[in-house]
Amino acid sequence: MKNLLVLVFILLILVTAVFLLPEPAAPPSGVDGAAAMAEPAATASAITVIRNVRLFDGEQVHAATNLLLRDGLVHSIGSELDVPAAANVIDATGMTAVPGLIDAHVHSVGSARADALRFGVTTMLDMFRPPFDFDQMHAERESAGPTEQADLFSAGFLATVAGGHGTQYGIDVPTLAGPEAASEWVAARKAEGSDWIKIIIEPGWGKRALPTLDAATVTALIAAAHANELMAVAHVSSYDDALLAIESGIDGLVHLFGDREVDAPFLAAAQANGIFVVPTTPVLAAIHGHDDTDWIPAHPLLGPRLTAAQRESLARRFPAPDDDGSAWSNVQANVIAMHAAGIPILAGSDAQNPATTYGASLHHALRLLVGTGLTPLAALRAATRAPANAFGLQGRGCLKPGCRADLLLVNGNPLLDIEATAMIDAVWKNGHRIEFKLPVAPVDSASADATPQSSIDLLSAPTRWMAAADDYMGGNSTASIAWVDEHQTRRLSITGQVAPGYAFPYAGAMWFTNTIPMQPVDHSAMTQLVLEFDGPDSDYQVLLFSGANQSLPPVQVPIQAGRPNTIRLDSINHLDLARLRAIGVFASGSEREIKFTIQQALLESM
Repeated sequence: MKNLLVLVFILLILVTAVFLLPEPAAPPSGVDGAAAMAEPAATASAITVIRNVRLFDGEQVHAATNLLLRDGLVHSIGSELDVPAAANVIDATGMTAVPGLIDAHVHSVGSARADALRFGVTTMLDMFRPPFDFDQMHAERESAGPTEQADLFSAGFLATVAGGHGTQYGIDVPTLAGPEAASEWVAARKAEGSDWIKIIIEPGWGKRALPTLDAATVTALIAAAHANELMAVAHVSSYDDALLAIESGIDGLVHLFGDREVDAPFLAAAQANGIFVVPTTPVLAAIHGHDDTDWIPAHPLLGPRLTAAQRESLARRFPAPDDDGSAWSNVQANVIAMHAAGIPILAGSDAQNPATTYGASLHHALRLLVGTGLTPLAALRAATRAPANAFGLQGRGCLKPGCRADLLLVNGNPLLDIEATAMIDAVWKNGHRIEFKLPVAPVDSASADATPQSSIDLLSAPTRWMAAADDYMGGNSTASIAWVDEHQTRRLSITGQVAPGYAFPYAGAMWFTNTIPMQPVDHSAMTQLVLEFDGPDSDYQVLLFSGANQSLPPVQVPIQAGRPNTIRLDSINHLDLARLRAIGVFASGSEREIKFTIQQALLESM
C-alpha cells in the first residue's frame, strides 16, 4: 500500500502540471499566493522618456539613446528628443531596455498572466486552452490602456484523436476520427476565436502508447488551417513525427525532440518549408534530468517576485529519466544545428509543468539557449522579434516608433551576459510602468481561499474534478468521468478499468480544493468528509493531499460502496486541513471493469 501512495502522488504531480486545467484568471486578491503579493498597478503617467539607455529594439542594438513612450506606443527614439513637459523622465545610464518578452509556449491558468508580467513577459502564446473567455482575451490584448496582466494569444482546443494526448486532463476536447473531419473541425476553432491550430502527433512516451492522428489527417488539418488563413503548429516528441509534420506542411514545431540528432535531410526539409521551432528548453531539461532551477527562487530580484505557488511549481520534478543521458545532449545539439541552418528558434517555457513557472522560466529558457551555443543577441531575438514574426504579432517584440510600449529595463548588458535579463529594474506594459508591492515577509498562501461555510458540496464544482488512472504513468488502467443530472441532483459517474501492468493499478477521480490544481486552501473548519457512492463491493479508497508543499505523501482511508462513509478528518494524523490540496476517490486492487457513481461528497463542520 505504501507503493500506491508514492505512485499516485507522482501521478498527481504530473497530471496537475503537464497540462493544468485551464480556469478563468484569478482576481488579484484570489488564490495562488496573491494575498501575499499585491498584483502590479500601472502608474498614471502615459508619457515617459527613458534617457541614456542602451536599447535592443528587437533586431539591433543602439548605444546610449533616448526613448519616448506615449499613448501606449513607442513614439520616438534618438539622442536628441523634445521632452514633453508632462513626461516622466528616467535616467537609465548603464541600463538596457529590451522589448517586452514573449513566451512562445505556455498553458495559461489562474493568475498566469499577472505572474508573467512581474518578470517582464508581456505576451504569452497559449498552446491549449478551452475558448471560454476568448472574446475578453481578444479585447484586452487590443487595448493600449493600463493593465495588470500579460496579453494572451491561444490555439484554443488542440487537434487530437479520441483517447489521444490532450484528452486525459478532464477537459471535453472535440476530437477527430479522420481527414474528412478536418475542414469542419478547423472552421469550428476559427469561429471560437483560436489564433492558430495546434496539431498533436504523439504516439506516446516511455512505456505508454497513445492513439494519435495519422498522416492523412495531419495533412488535411494543415490544409484546412491554411484555407482559413490560420497557421498550423505541431506537438511532436520524436524525429520521425517532426519530419512527418514538416513534410505535411506544418508552419512550426512547438516542442523539440531528443531521440536523435537532426541530419542533413531533416534540416533541408525544415529550410525548404520555412518552419520555426519552439524547443521549450526548460521543460525538456527537466524531463531529461537537468532541472536546475534552484537559482530562480534564490535570485535576489526574481526570487521575491515569486508567489508560493510559483515556488512549488519550480520545486516539482519529473520522474528520473530512463535514458542514458543522451536525450538532453541531442536537444542541445538540435537547437544549435537548427539555428545555424537559419531556422528561427523561439523561446518558450511550457509553464506550468514541473520545474517551470510563468515569467521566471522564460529567463531560464534564455540561459539554456545560450548554454546550447546561441549568442545572447540570438537568445534575446528568440524571446522578442522571432516569436512576433513567426506568429504575426504586430507591434510586439520590438521597440521602434509605432511598436507597443511593452518593455523590460534591466541593470547591466544582457547582450554580453544573458543573465542580466533577470536584473529587472522596471517593466512597462502599454506605456505604463508597473509598480510591485512585495511582501516584507513570507505569507502562507493556504488561507487565500478560506471559506466560512459549514458544509461544502464537492459535486457542485464540476470543473475541479478530473479523471485519474495509472495509464498516465505507463500502466493499463483507465478512467473517465461524466456528470449525470437527475431530479435536480448532480452525480459523478466514473467508468473505466483497473488492469495489471503497473506496480499498483488504480482508477478513479480527483477533486481539487482550488481552481488552480493542487494549490492549498484552508479547510481547517471542516471536521469530516461524507462520501456516498454505489458500485461493486470491492477495493476503494480516499486519498487526502495536504501540507505545506506537494512533496508530502497523501493520507489514505479505505471506504466502501453502497453506504455513507463518514471520515473524521480532525482525528487523522499527518492531515493538514489548513493546507488541504485535493481529495481522490479510487478503485484499486484486482483486475476488473469499474463503474461507480458518487452520489454525495460533502466537507462538513460538525
